[in-house]
Amino acid sequence: MTRAKEQAAELAERLAAYGAEPVEAPTIRIVPPEDWAAVDRAIESVGSYGWVIFTSVNGVDRFMTRLRGNGLDARCLAGRQICCIGPRTAQELEKFGVKADVIPADYQAEGVIAALGRQDLKQTRILIPRAEVARELLPDDLQARGAYVDVVTVYRTMTPSEDVEGWRRQLLDGQIHVVTFTSSSTVRNFVTMLGGKDRVIPLLHSVVVACIGPITAKTAEEFGLTVTIVPGENTIPALVDAIVRHYDVGRREQVAACTS
Repeated sequence: MTRAKEQAAELAERLAAYGAEPVEAPTIRIVPPEDWAAVDRAIESVGSYGWVIFTSVNGVDRFMTRLRGNGLDARCLAGRQICCIGPRTAQELEKFGVKADVIPADYQAEGVIAALGRQDLKQTRILIPRAEVARELLPDDLQARGAYVDVVTVYRTMTPSEDVEGWRRQLLDGQIHVVTFTSSSTVRNFVTMLGGKDRVIPLLHSVVVACIGPITAKTAEEFGLTVTIVPGENTIPALVDAIVRHYDVGRREQVAACTS
């Protein structure tokens, strides 16, 4: 499990429920932005936005926590249209007393674009609280449609200090059967921490690579990794279900081969 340590619990619990042995190998660490000034300005003028778009659970948590720290609460979002990139992000927002108006069918930037396709966004102010580094597809599309988009950094992802030699030994010894990637950042940092593409590809030669969605899978493939598992939905439950199905199919094929 290469996701941040503080976010690994759900994945670990679901895998363990099926009898798997989850191994934590965090490749990202979530930290605050270097400067909160832009976020605070957005919060101060939040009533001027027509839409607020949350693209991750972390974006919700960090923005709403900062909002509360400024002495405000969910009431200041009244009248704003709220879009969450997926159901898990929407569930996090509901913890703060806010219900999403729009959740796209496809849980990625392309899905948000499609979900807002019929909206007249010309001269509409849109706020996107997100990670410091992210794809520009969504804000670029909204701006092309005439919207005024403010992208504010509410968190950054850093590379943690971890015992990568322990990971390397486990991979070399065949103790790891599946490596899961839940974002492009986890892929990039995993490769960097283990010494680069040329050293990682041999390590994962006999390991199943499971990615949470097509964007993450594309990043993995750009590093030369062979991706075996990509669920139909960009969620942790769907990722776990896809891993379970992969091994169920493998076992059935083995049984069939032995009995034929």
